[in-house]
Amino acid sequence: MTYPASIHESQVLVETSRPKRIHESFPHFLPEERESLLRAFHPDYIADAFRELRIGPNKGDRTPRELADVLEGMPLVIGDTILSSRPRSER
Repeated sequence: MTYPASIHESQVLVETSRPKRIHESFPHFLPEERESLLRAFHPDYIADAFRELRIGPNKGDRTPRELADVLEGMPLVIGDTILSSRPRSER
């Protein structure tokens, strides 16, 4: 497969590091260690990053705040009418 010239440098790095990486191994985490790392760093484990949807068929489901804001926001298009080229903030 032919790749663009911009990819060639990365491709060379991968090919030259392959022999070292073939024999490289990483330690496996115990379930408790894995859970601890996830709770400390993974965004899905940050309670404040989620909230319940207030309307719609998925009402009560928890979703990222930004997605909930979009799903619950005012529409910009109704039928063939574009309501505004500069949507106003609801906050």
